[in-house]
Amino acid sequence: MQYADGPIYTMALLGFKVSLLTAYIRIGGFVNTYKTVLIVAIVACVCNQLAFTFLLLFACRPVCLHPGHVLWRFGLMDWTGC
Repeated sequence: MQYADGPIYTMALLGFKVSLLTAYIRIGGFVNTYKTVLIVAIVACVCNQLAFTFLLLFACRPVCLHPGHVLWRFGLMDWTGC
């Protein structure tokens, strides 16, 4: 279950981080330096979370399927990866 829930969790965490940082912009955005730092932090969080989500999505690649596996049985995967 961890593999299926990982990308969903990281995207939800990204939403929380961005909403928190945008709330800080609303509170103290009248100071240009503070606003710039917060925008850089938002961009860094988005890039980090997207990279981590893609790592979780594409990290799992089966090495080999046994002959009874449903993908092998219906011809959706073959033995070339073994």
